[in-house]
Amino acid sequence: MDLWKKGKRFFRFSKEPVITCINTSYAGKEIIFDLIANPQMETKDVNLTLDFDAPIFHRKAGIDGLLTLTNKSKVNEIQLISIEVFIIGICKHKFHSSTVFLCLGTHIMEGQYIVPEELLDYAKKRGKNRIISIPNHSTVDIPFQVNFPKHVEVGPGRQIHSRVKVQYFAYANIIYQSADKLRSRRECQEINVLPSISPSSFLDSPSIMCVSKQPDLKKDRQRKSATRITVSLPRTDWLAGESVVSKIKIENHSKSSIKTLKLCLYRRIIGFDPPSWKTQQMMSHLNLSRKNSEVSKTCKCLQKETIRCNKKSNCYNWNGIAALETYTTECHIQIPDKEATITVGSNFEVDHFLKISVGNKLWTLNRVEIPFKIISANSLSLEQENVFLNLEKLTNKASPHGLPISVRLGNSLSYDALSAARRMRNTRYFLYS
Repeated sequence: MDLWKKGKRFFRFSKEPVITCINTSYAGKEIIFDLIANPQMETKDVNLTLDFDAPIFHRKAGIDGLLTLTNKSKVNEIQLISIEVFIIGICKHKFHSSTVFLCLGTHIMEGQYIVPEELLDYAKKRGKNRIISIPNHSTVDIPFQVNFPKHVEVGPGRQIHSRVKVQYFAYANIIYQSADKLRSRRECQEINVLPSISPSSFLDSPSIMCVSKQPDLKKDRQRKSATRITVSLPRTDWLAGESVVSKIKIENHSKSSIKTLKLCLYRRIIGFDPPSWKTQQMMSHLNLSRKNSEVSKTCKCLQKETIRCNKKSNCYNWNGIAALETYTTECHIQIPDKEATITVGSNFEVDHFLKISVGNKLWTLNRVEIPFKIISANSLSLEQENVFLNLEKLTNKASPHGLPISVRLGNSLSYDALSAARRMRNTRYFLYS
């Protein structure tokens, strides 16, 4: 346990990962610690490789892979004892202990009780038992599949930032006997696991509205700050690469005009004071509130758009707001392709919010922040594209000023989500970018 200092306070920094997986026994935790500490274990006589049919895996489909085992020994045969495959998801923070939020394992082979078909040809009878013996200079391909239970949280997908990392690893562990000695061979490879979201549940996410602080008209009218902003989003869930559609209503109760409207998309990383180990495990399982233990907040502006009434490239044709007038407009801001909201950290979380401010060149009159959730575009299942296509038929009008089309059917929906998901699917995915 290390200590790091912020200001005049000291905080605990544990290098040991916190395991928040559901129903993880003591033996399972020891296995996870061993896998993280020793991701690869090599031997001279056995070569082990992991191959996958896709760089991205979804929760509903599971993980399909191929395990290739080669006996490089020139003389000795190897006797297989067990073959296991583990899938582990780790969320890391620069100043906090890492969190293991996903841990799944499956036995491909276990003695003579669990034997795949590909190894039946290598079975030999020794007394009353059967052994699996691989001769020298032989190669065996063993396919495997790992399925995700319904209650398992798979996280937001692979995310790499300067302070936060979410990574997924596949481990293959083999225990064998060679020359009367038990040996272990382990291989590790990074993969990407994404949640599966249906278009219907994605589009049915509830709308949200935020209102700025109610101005005191008697006092603020003379101070030129009597403005009120009302911002509403048609839904709380948005895809990475999509344009966020926000409806903004500005009430100018002051005697001065408003000439500037700013939209900023922020990523906020909130750190919490790590409690004791037992309290930390209880909070992770019960999803208790951690607002009372907030110790750090860091915000970074990802996208920014400034609308000025005297700017030539004003696509909204906005001429400002005169004194004692009310104005309503619809603005759009693009979400970066690789963004996602992260809530699987035990001592930290990453959220996103949209900040709208109005004012003049010299000062800001009022501002409002509205939170929302960003989901990876690859998480959206495109098997039911007719959900989007049928709703797109309801509008044939072109959006003014070259902006994305917004449709109102119950809730206001932006169907740029379909194009964002298609673009991410058609773009070649680099895992180690």
